[in-house]
Amino acid sequence: TSSDAVLEYSLNTAFDLSDTVTYTGNSYDFSAEDTSPTSVTFSATGTRMFIVAYGSDVVYQYDLGTGFDLSGSVTYNGINLDLTSQEGAPFGITFSTDGLTFFAIGAISDRVHQYSL
Repeated sequence: TSSDAVLEYSLNTAFDLSDTVTYTGNSYDFSAEDTSPTSVTFSATGTRMFIVAYGSDVVYQYDLGTGFDLSGSVTYNGINLDLTSQEGAPFGITFSTDGLTFFAIGAISDRVHQYSL
């Protein structure tokens, strides 16, 4: 949360942090939209990125020109979802495999909230 940025890392072995992990130098500065990002997740293709902001209790949606690649085009498309009425301190989200449901976890309610898209 101190840098207000999403940083990109490359893994030598898929889903394995015990192998070589390298910072790519690619990042997205989130401060134009909000502060205190606490979580990031992607669509299955990686062309859509979602950032959770602890400071405002909002989930922001972005479009990426190339899936899972912050070195290219990253565009805030103006779409966001305010979670304040369910959770005053969201810390993370994840999506179902079909992308039609997402789950948010928070620090104030200590609950997992389910949303249908």
